[in-house]
Amino acid sequence: MNWNERTEPVQGNKRLLLGTAVIIVLAIVTGYQYGYGTYRSRLASIKETREMSLKTLSKYRKVLSEKKSIQRELNQLRRALKDEELKLLRGETPALASASLQSIVKQIISSEGATIRSERVERTEEIDGFREVSVSIDLSVDSIATLSNIIYNIESRTPYMVIKEMSIRVRNYRRPGVLTVRLRISGLSRA
Repeated sequence: MNWNERTEPVQGNKRLLLGTAVIIVLAIVTGYQYGYGTYRSRLASIKETREMSLKTLSKYRKVLSEKKSIQRELNQLRRALKDEELKLLRGETPALASASLQSIVKQIISSEGATIRSERVERTEEIDGFREVSVSIDLSVDSIATLSNIIYNIESRTPYMVIKEMSIRVRNYRRPGVLTVRLRISGLSRA
């Protein structure tokens, strides 16, 4: 046998060993990259999701622990809203709100003994979610004291009403018994 013949199987074995070692190293690197690397990134994602869930859970617990105080505050706000609603004229439409205003004003004027000569509904205006409803009323009053009582009763009553304009005329200057008064009265209703 020749020296070359003996070295060929050894060199073939070395190549086979070297190839096998390279394949094993590549298999380990690929397994690490796709196996453990994927596992590690999933594990990090799970940890992150868990941390966010714990933070959210702690926020929910905090809100639930504050439930009684929030409920108390909500009830106070509801009572305040109900009290404020009493200050507004009733009526879902401008016509109903105007009729409500007219009815209240007529009742005040009649209770003081004054006479209503004419009445008319003015134009309605929208203001920041509310409706300003106005009526003009011409009336005859027998004295300044009666007029004073009417004005006081209109402006101090609930629902709130405001006299926007007022003009007073005396029929007889020498004997100022009967006054002719024109009032423009406004109130607010929910739009």
